Amino acid sequence: MNRVLFATGQGKKRQILHKGNSMKRFALFALVLVLGIGFTVSGYSKTAKDMVRDAERSVKKISVSRAKAMHDKGEILFLDLRTEKEYNAGHIPGAVFVPRGQLEFKCEHILHDKDATYVIYAGSRGRASLGVATLYRMGYKNAVKMNGGWAAWKRAGYPVEY
Repeated sequence: MNRVLFATGQGKKRQILHKGNSMKRFALFALVLVLGIGFTVSGYSKTAKDMVRDAERSVKKISVSRAKAMHDKGEILFLDLRTEKEYNAGHIPGAVFVPRGQLEFKCEHILHDKDATYVIYAGSRGRASLGVATLYRMGYKNAVKMNGGWAAWKRAGYPVEY
């Protein structure tokens, strides 16, 4: 810090600290604070499309044929995150129905082993990605998304249960 000496009227010298450096530091701090708050707030302004894209990037995926092979060996449990109407119109044999909107509330009652492999599917992309990302946050690290979802399973001609 710079010091400036001033002579007072009675012959005494008075020391005053120069505030230039501290003002610069304060201005820089204020700028960083404002920008930080701005970036934080803007980070919470995501559309549904943004959230699906983020989830899609972060989740593990497997092909329909791999999911079928694992299912045939009894290595996995399928979770169907579609609506009740979609589920009743046909689903993968043995799949457990949990609507996407209820996953956080029901999974702990249905999925007892957090180390097991759960294959998640929905219509085609969005709900399954969001569901797997949610399961990761809840400690189910072996949850995977089946690429192509229900549509890909049907296209492959694999068994369907009603």
